[in-house]
Amino acid sequence: MQRAVLIMLVAMSMIPAGDSAGKLLTSVHGVSPIFVAWSRFAIGTLLVLLFLPAGTLALLRRPAIWFRAALLAGGITSIQTALQTADVATVFAAFFIGPLFS
Repeated sequence: MQRAVLIMLVAMSMIPAGDSAGKLLTSVHGVSPIFVAWSRFAIGTLLVLLFLPAGTLALLRRPAIWFRAALLAGGITSIQTALQTADVATVFAAFFIGPLFS
């Protein structure tokens, strides 16, 4: 149980750390938000490949998996674009309140 809590703590800490790094890259260093978003996906994919159980790659034949991945990529790209111009707290507030409106 403690191991699961530690993994969850580390994983959830990486989300705001990645968004803050994306904010710095896009607003200070002039990197494209699309590049930042897709780089996060590439790094995440490489990290996840280390822990995949056997038979998991068969899921990549499902179109629903690719559709979900495209929606997630679009969402992260939108967040990175918003972080380029707005504060981190404002972007996160809009991100978490968005489902209430939809």
